[in-house]
Amino acid sequence: MRPQWAAYRHQGLIPWDDDIDIVLNASQWREAHHALRSVPGFRLYAPRNQQWKFFMMDGPGDFYQWPFLDLYFFAEDDTHVWALTPMIKHELLAERGHVFPLTSVRWETWLLPAPRCLTRILTGSYDINTCLRGTETHKPNQTVYLQTHKVPCSRLHHVYPFVLRQAMADGMNVLESRRVGQHYFTITQCSARVFHINVAHFTCGRLLFLVSVMLMEDHICL
Repeated sequence: MRPQWAAYRHQGLIPWDDDIDIVLNASQWREAHHALRSVPGFRLYAPRNQQWKFFMMDGPGDFYQWPFLDLYFFAEDDTHVWALTPMIKHELLAERGHVFPLTSVRWETWLLPAPRCLTRILTGSYDINTCLRGTETHKPNQTVYLQTHKVPCSRLHHVYPFVLRQAMADGMNVLESRRVGQHYFTITQCSARVFHINVAHFTCGRLLFLVSVMLMEDHICL
């Protein structure tokens, strides 16, 4: 799904996407419905058998308008997690142990929950080196259908922020750099254990680097 790609490949929004997807446990739909209906200045469009839309009320017309959140639902049992919303049924089917317990991933300036084995889930179903533009754009406040377009992600590295990863010499750590071309935004050292600890902030010329060690509990994704 797009949120997983956004977190893994950009640590933020996919630059050519125009909405945000959130997946909720279907057992919490009543609580989610009540909470979102109660937010002043916003509206919830909640049809059956489709994703919900959550958006500001000050746009034109009575229907949903951009910008908005797409909300989907999943179910789970002792062994698997799967999508209930029809639109993403082909995208979300995973072993429960690859999803839970959730870990944290960097999203812009926040740490947000994500599947425990995010890389395994993505690489098991997709080509991580290919970037895909979707078939719709919503910014005109009406759906405009586009031709699907695929390109090697490397062709976009000098245009949009990407997270690039390089194995370190010790064989146990990975160096992540979020950058556009040679302009670095963050550098993160990732290990396979315990949790996130920020180590230092420092500046080099006009560039601000965030150096941190990412430790991911004692759960190893095999």
